[in-house]
Amino acid sequence: MTVTSPGQQPLLWWCGPRDLKVGQTVEPGDYWRRVLDAELIEEHAQPGGERLAAPSAVAPAVLLEVALEWVRACEFPTLPSRARCLFTWEREDWGRAYLEHLRGARLYEVRPVRGARIFRAEYLLGSTFRAADTLDRLLERARGYWRGELAERAEVLVESAAVIERIVQ
Repeated sequence: MTVTSPGQQPLLWWCGPRDLKVGQTVEPGDYWRRVLDAELIEEHAQPGGERLAAPSAVAPAVLLEVALEWVRACEFPTLPSRARCLFTWEREDWGRAYLEHLRGARLYEVRPVRGARIFRAEYLLGSTFRAADTLDRLLERARGYWRGELAERAEVLVESAAVIERIVQ
């Protein structure tokens, strides 16, 4: 479900750089820059001195982001693009769990600016792979993500800036 609210926005939890301050405004978009800049192919030395080009460790994650954006643009064009959103959590414990996978980050309590569009989606549909995944399976999970099917843990996409209310960890 997408919500545009002219009133008070909810408090959410966001993982970001360690050097931010209370009252500071954070803007979306940094995540997608990392997707676009990710190196998809790595060279590996082979016995005998030959070099082999192979997918990098981040290539599957980039493919997943491309599948999510493709489905959104083609089938759900009115929903906010992940490329222009902050990724936040509804619950502090979910933010803390996500923070464990990041280096050099800190958890902040943030409030989206007035009128921000907010979209809730199932984190596991938009961020994980499964054994024997195919492109068709990725696209079907992306459709579930954009339909707003929730199961375990909602991530909250905020299509706007947010203000840091509190430094949590």
